[in-house]
Amino acid sequence: MMSKKNRRKAYLEQFQKNADGSYTYEGKQYRLKEQAKSLLQIKLRLWAFCAGALVSLFVPGCLMVPGLSRCAYILIPYAVGLAAGVAAGWSLFRFCTEGYPLREYVYLETISKTPERALLCALGSLLATIGEAVFLIRSGPAGHAAEAAAFLALGTAAALLALALRRYAKAVAAQFQPEPQTQSD
Repeated sequence: MMSKKNRRKAYLEQFQKNADGSYTYEGKQYRLKEQAKSLLQIKLRLWAFCAGALVSLFVPGCLMVPGLSRCAYILIPYAVGLAAGVAAGWSLFRFCTEGYPLREYVYLETISKTPERALLCALGSLLATIGEAVFLIRSGPAGHAAEAAAFLALGTAAALLALALRRYAKAVAAQFQPEPQTQSD
């Protein structure tokens, strides 16, 4: 158990205490390889994909969709997709609010993890959409055909937007590289 705690807070070893009692970060920092696009453009594009996926996931939960409230094979993937989408949004929030260049622990916890979270979001959304389609084939729309159609369309849109977020976040993560360490005496 002790090793798990040490791993979780290992980045604290990268802070060194100064003579005046304050701490400075001495670990690796990550910068973009090329400044072809501004960091603001990159962040806006990431947020556009993430916000679109989150809205497309959240809205169907507010609709009276047949099967969503009583079928585990729809509800569980939907909840997993929504939770993964929120986790991807949180990692993007941290990525956007931290300073530049990124500290190593921030890079490892945010932009490098966003592609996996976005993929889980896409899979959850896609499985919930497939589950709803199976439910509609087996039981019919039960007077809620418009809501069911909206669920299917928004679930598909959420999966596609989450996959686009995954692809772009993976490309952005690959554009970051550690700065060379300078030796100070």
